Amino acid sequence: MASDLMTNSGQWNEELIREIFISVDAAAILRIPLRSQDDDDCWAWEPEKHGIYSVKTAYQKLEQVHQQAVLPTTGCFLEGNMETQCSTEGACVVVESAP
Repeated sequence: MASDLMTNSGQWNEELIREIFISVDAAAILRIPLRSQDDDDCWAWEPEKHGIYSVKTAYQKLEQVHQQAVLPTTGCFLEGNMETQCSTEGACVVVESAP
């Protein structure tokens, strides 16, 4: 746990971290800021820049998730009797058209 890498005063235990981790990882860990123990936790809604929940952004988030789940056709190319259909993810299928 991260708390095992901290001192009783809420600071990183730099000596322990440098002992346990390779230097690159230790440096990255020590760059992570720690919050003051006096600060209270709070709830925040990530899609809003001010962190306050709204029905509008909840609806937008649901729409975004729904659109990512559905892969509509974005392109259709005909060449001779061959048809190529490509999804938004870039996957293409070649189908022979009836004469």
